[in-house]
Amino acid sequence: MAIAFIQELGAGARSLLGYLEFFMGGLFGLYLILVIIRWKESLSVVGLLKRINTNIEAIAHHLGVPQPENKTKLQKIKERLKKNGTSKKPQRRQSRRD
Repeated sequence: MAIAFIQELGAGARSLLGYLEFFMGGLFGLYLILVIIRWKESLSVVGLLKRINTNIEAIAHHLGVPQPENKTKLQKIKERLKKNGTSKKPQRRQSRRD
């Protein structure tokens, strides 16, 4: 009697697990498809923005608008140090102790 009960419980658990596996697998599959679609969409948006930027730069060049130079932060810092002439280490302040 106990063995029959365990077998019935096991069959019920198997059907429940099969249902959950199908349901969760379907949701995971849909989520995966959604992520892939969003990724492709973001790539197309980035490409569109790059083309727009290129067109704006071409129009600005055609109209004679001065373009800013693309410099890295390190290049800007080096230029600022050369301009100010402060390439040496700064001197420490002398504290007053009376």
